Amino acid sequence: MKTHREEAIEQLEKIEHIKAKAPHGFCLAKWYQVTLDLSRGFTHSCHHPERHQIPLKELEIDAGALHNTVFKMQQRKMMLEGVRPPECEYCWKIEDAPGENISDRFIKSIDHWAFDKLDEALNTPWNKPVNPTYLEVIFSSECNLNCMYCVSDVSSSIAREMEKYGPYPNLPSEHRMPKHKEITGDNPYIAAFWKWFPDILPSLRVFRITGGEPLLSSNTFRVLEYLENHPNPNLELAINTNLSYSQQLLEKFMAHIKVLLAKKAIGSYTTYTSLDGHGAESAYIRRGLDFERFTKNMNLLFNSLPESRVILMCTFNLLSIGSFERMIHWVDGMKKEGRKVVLDLSYLKDPDYLRANIMDESLEAKLLACLELMKSLPSFETYEVKKFERVVNWACSTKSDERNKWLRAHFLQFIQEFDRRFNSNFEETFPEYATFLKICKKADIWMKVNNLY
Repeated sequence: MKTHREEAIEQLEKIEHIKAKAPHGFCLAKWYQVTLDLSRGFTHSCHHPERHQIPLKELEIDAGALHNTVFKMQQRKMMLEGVRPPECEYCWKIEDAPGENISDRFIKSIDHWAFDKLDEALNTPWNKPVNPTYLEVIFSSECNLNCMYCVSDVSSSIAREMEKYGPYPNLPSEHRMPKHKEITGDNPYIAAFWKWFPDILPSLRVFRITGGEPLLSSNTFRVLEYLENHPNPNLELAINTNLSYSQQLLEKFMAHIKVLLAKKAIGSYTTYTSLDGHGAESAYIRRGLDFERFTKNMNLLFNSLPESRVILMCTFNLLSIGSFERMIHWVDGMKKEGRKVVLDLSYLKDPDYLRANIMDESLEAKLLACLELMKSLPSFETYEVKKFERVVNWACSTKSDERNKWLRAHFLQFIQEFDRRFNSNFEETFPEYATFLKICKKADIWMKVNNLY
């Protein structure tokens, strides 16, 4: 068993190997990772770039166009030529920020589903289709939560909100509004998936189902039944779930997972779930979340599948800062109990008025204290701390006073309308933001006086 230090050294060696061998801006995720939104017919490789439409004409020729679109192959061409694709700006911002920051393109490229494919990708013509080793699928956008930074195309709850109330006043009109209709009736993308899936299953290393809430989709259970009869003992199966539903539904799902593990039809199972704060604050950010039910379902998972990991994903945003100290202690407590839980952090990019980097000095002090706290707790792995550290570095190094006037005013407008729609109360839920809120109110007055809305 390797020590944490040995693992860190090995990871750095792999990164240096990629830097030495591959062109600048190269990322194996562009070849071997794919996220498919089959409910609307979109694809992208890595969750940071914008999704793009899968042309039906390409799909009629080859079901593999779910992954190998002409557009995506052109991005591969750019990478092979040493050009940074503009759609990958998330990583470029991390790499260009002060300090020694390791971006996600390296984290993904050294992962077990990608690293040994380096030579293959470098020596394969850019326009030759490849099979993914990491597949993520959205079958439906049906979702029982309304997360404040999410959008209608990913959550049916938000779609219903926007249909009822329309756009948020004084904000960019497109925020949270539907961009593409979910396909009803016969869906050519889901049909193509079931045609393509048997061909790629043997070479898949990771298969992850997300949503919406995947446990609300019949296709999720169809996948589980298919795997029972078509095993891939090397497959890592994962589900993105909000854990905000009945115990009965979770038990039904876990029964399938137990069968797959017992039959060795899969190699392992991992739960990915999301939480962006702690307690009442997390429920405000992720409307519809019951924190008590969430923790009960997490404990049920740990007790029923003790060998399986739970990845706690945090989309770190402005409202994460206030309760994050409590969240760190909560995760630390689970780790000390022997729970296999990992805290995985990334910073929120959109909407820009919910980004952590519009914080004031009082919130920045809290954020820096949280980083020091995490560093002091030995239960957290090096990579967990590093991911939080790069979020903090980004948030503290990309502030802009003039731009922040606009964003803080927009934040206030959003919060006021959000509270009106859902009968919530930001000031009661986030009392530690009182000083920041005063700054936002001054910015709002400045916007109104200057006719900037």
